[in-house]
Amino acid sequence: MKKIIIFIIFTLTLIMNMSIALFWNPDIDNKKDDPMQSTEVFSDTRSLCKVDDVILLEELDNSQSKELDSILSPLSTFEIELVKEELNTCSEDEIIKAFRKLKRRLPESEYKKIEEILSPLIDIEELNSILKNKYV
Repeated sequence: MKKIIIFIIFTLTLIMNMSIALFWNPDIDNKKDDPMQSTEVFSDTRSLCKVDDVILLEELDNSQSKELDSILSPLSTFEIELVKEELNTCSEDEIIKAFRKLKRRLPESEYKKIEEILSPLIDIEELNSILKNKYV
C-alpha cells in the first residue's frame, strides 16, 4: 500500500512538473497593473499588410522563402507551421501574434532578418509601434 501511495505521488509530481515546463510562459516585465497608470487608446486605421487580400508568404520569391525557412529552422515544427499560418493571413492580430512568438523565440539578429524579408509585405514600423505600445 505504501508503494502505491508513493507511486501516485511521484506520478502526480512528474505530471505537474512536465505541464509547467511545457506550458508556462513567464512574463518578461513582471509589472503589476497599476490602476493609477494611464492607458492610451490608439485608433489607427492603417493596416499592417501592404498588399491586399493575398497569402503573404506566397508573395515572397524563392530565395526569400528559403532564407525565411533557414531562419525559422531552430523552432519546433509545430511553431514553424503556426507562425507560417499566422503570417499567411492578412489579419492584424494574427500577424502580431506571429511576430510576438518570433521575437520571444529567436535571437535579435534573426528577428531583424525576418523583418527585412517581410518588410515589402508588412508595415514593420507600424508593427513595431503596436508591439511596443500594446504588448511589450
